[in-house]
Amino acid sequence: NVTVTMTSSSINNIGDAVQLEFQGTGSLTVVGSGTTILVNQNRAAVSDGQHSTMVVQKLTDTSYKVYGEIV
Repeated sequence: NVTVTMTSSSINNIGDAVQLEFQGTGSLTVVGSGTTILVNQNRAAVSDGQHSTMVVQKLTDTSYKVYGEIV
């Protein structure tokens, strides 16, 4: 399992995004350190298995939205 920690400086500009593609087995989890991670209320910021793609977009200096192939 892999964890990606998002801080206020992980992505420089508001509105910018990064695409994460998880190739391995297990899961990829996005967490915040001093930031808020926003996802759909029925989902978690965790990849939906091997070869899943997820996007992390910076909304404000302290918040990110995660969407894509997540559980």
